[in-house]
Amino acid sequence: MAMFWQGYGWCSRTYRPLHGTDLLALTHLYQPIIGATSIGLYMTLYHQLPLHRAGVSTICSQSYLLKLLSLSSQQMLEARYLLEGVGLLNTFEKKDLKNGSYYEFELIPPLSPIKFFQSEVFSLTLYNLLGKDRYIELQKMFIQPDTVESIQVSKNITKSFQEIFGSLSPHEMRKAAEIQKDHFWSWDQDDEGLIDGRFPEWNHDDLSVIQRHLSNQIDPHVWTKELEAELKELCLLYQLEAEDLLKLLRDPTITGRGQIDMNRLRSFVKSEYQMRLSHSLKPKQAQPQPLGSTSMKQQVTKQSQKEPLTEEDRYFQQLGMLSPLELLSYYQGGAKIPDCDINLVESLIRDYGLPQGVVNVLLDYVLQKHDRKLPRSLVQKIAGHWKRLGITTIEQAKEQARKELRNSKRQAETKKKNQQSVVSFNKNKQQDRQKKGSPSSEPVVQMSDEELLKKQAQIRAKLTLMREQQKRIWEEEENTP
Repeated sequence: MAMFWQGYGWCSRTYRPLHGTDLLALTHLYQPIIGATSIGLYMTLYHQLPLHRAGVSTICSQSYLLKLLSLSSQQMLEARYLLEGVGLLNTFEKKDLKNGSYYEFELIPPLSPIKFFQSEVFSLTLYNLLGKDRYIELQKMFIQPDTVESIQVSKNITKSFQEIFGSLSPHEMRKAAEIQKDHFWSWDQDDEGLIDGRFPEWNHDDLSVIQRHLSNQIDPHVWTKELEAELKELCLLYQLEAEDLLKLLRDPTITGRGQIDMNRLRSFVKSEYQMRLSHSLKPKQAQPQPLGSTSMKQQVTKQSQKEPLTEEDRYFQQLGMLSPLELLSYYQGGAKIPDCDINLVESLIRDYGLPQGVVNVLLDYVLQKHDRKLPRSLVQKIAGHWKRLGITTIEQAKEQARKELRNSKRQAETKKKNQQSVVSFNKNKQQDRQKKGSPSSEPVVQMSDEELLKKQAQIRAKLTLMREQQKRIWEEEENTP
């Protein structure tokens, strides 16, 4: 939670003045949700601005704002958070040489009544606070359904500017060019997204809004922490917005009889992701976008652009901005990601509990080292090792990958040296044998025919004697009672 420093100054900014409809929306639609104190803070900040145009107020002290509101610093901070939560206020902490540190409160006009009621978050919240009858009255007050539906034929007979005032003369056109040259602001500075208000945003970690929307479809005991963990995993892995997840869960083929079919949901999300990914890459002729390309560099945050980064640091920073499946899509070159690889990525996140950035570093390390292959057993072995080491950040994963790469290179060099030593030893030994002759070979004895016959006679005599001795032994054994 951001601190509230009373020593800081403050100023307010807006992109357009408020209209009458804006004031009605603030009073009847926003005030029941955030309270009168927050609306009072909004109007106080607004009336510090120049009237009837966009602009920036002068920098005042925090104590002056607290006195205007008759609030304590804690009450003012809570009111500010409520305005930020419903999209009516942006807060920036700034610092310059002239004014030092100060807050800039950027006032955002409220949504138009039609867009307000189109927002499921706002409409559901207002319905629960006011009740059905008052909610319907407000809808009738701001939205008239019978405007022009009964008119069958209409013709636009409005006169144009040229029909009333005629064309501009060359002299007047030169004057227009001079006026444009004297402009002291840039049209590109306006944020069109802030002119008509902003829809509310919520964190993916908080699924309570989705749970309330599905309270009539899902049994309360079904919505468990384990279910929330699986849904968060799907949002993280397949880059789902909360609105997308809510739309999927409302599908009767996925949610029915108070239960959620997670297998069907996963299968549907996988196919939708593959289709979305293939469509997004078709205009580029299904070519993978290098991680160091210009379009990827544009995604680097403004904070990182202020500090010089090496190519390696920028590369790993981009790894942290992708989902694991987006990383695989770059290596696939726009083709379909194999189901076994998708299941492997899901296992790394669900079973091993590795953060998204760590998974990306692991996959990138294995793909580059093993010729774009993803051996499942090897990836899981490394994942288990990194989990035991307690690796939770990209920086830690990067250092561990470097360490393992150095070890593998050192082992490869040692193995190569050993093989060279064995080959050299065998080669030298063979050369020595060729020079000296084999030490195990015996000299061949040359014998005459007479000596050979004499030798054979001696051998036959010995064999005859051995047979006679064996015969006597058998006879003695037979005669023995």
